[in-house]
Amino acid sequence: MGQLDATQIRASVPDSVDRIDALAEVDSTNDFLKARPLPAANCWHLAVADTQTAGRGRGDNSWLSPPGGGLWMSTAHTFSEVPARLSSFTLVAGIAVVEALESFGLRSVQLKWPNDLVVNGCKLGGILVEALNSGRSAVCGIGINVAVPDIDELTFRKALRPTDLTSVLDDVPDRNRLASAIVGRLVDAAQRFSREGFAPFADTWSRYDWLRGREVFVSGVKPSVMGVANGIGENGELILRDDDVDLRVVAGSVRLVDSKVAR
Repeated sequence: MGQLDATQIRASVPDSVDRIDALAEVDSTNDFLKARPLPAANCWHLAVADTQTAGRGRGDNSWLSPPGGGLWMSTAHTFSEVPARLSSFTLVAGIAVVEALESFGLRSVQLKWPNDLVVNGCKLGGILVEALNSGRSAVCGIGINVAVPDIDELTFRKALRPTDLTSVLDDVPDRNRLASAIVGRLVDAAQRFSREGFAPFADTWSRYDWLRGREVFVSGVKPSVMGVANGIGENGELILRDDDVDLRVVAGSVRLVDSKVAR
């Protein structure tokens, strides 16, 4: 898969990315950036790692990050002012990642609200956004399985079966090129999000919406709710239809009621 190389990545990212760390091993790329000074307004820091020893997803769920098996990266960014609804930036980041993957020929990626990348009903990757600096800054972790050893034998409790790029794409990009493509789109998307919020991204998200029309159960909210996913609202909230009533969910963990569909 080739070595991660900060110089190669820097050659293809915007000038606003003023720091890049390419690491052999780290506990978590998110935690690595959170422990360092935040970037100045409208600037970005990037950390990529060959392996994570304590990678994690939403809700502190562990994230398997084997050496050389994927793109494990995080960005830190400081907005010029606090966004109105930073939580919806997770969805914006998902769109940026999908568009980057499409640029390499992968046309079947979908998004599972709020933060999963799905291909053919299997999980290709995920996104974890954490707010800092009273919501003016954000660390965005992105994990994409590229060539995970023995991936067909892996199982994840309460999760979709995993897949990787080598299973779904004939010409798998170098991780440095993939990181550069994602960062470039993420920077552009963040600039628009800062100016206009989530609303201009809603239609694009809907095109990639994997959950729409599926019966789902949402935990992590009180009370837990179940219904048919009916798209998203203009602020990125999940809309559930239950007995002809639309419920709006702003946070939570979503699973399909029919687990067979997830496979």
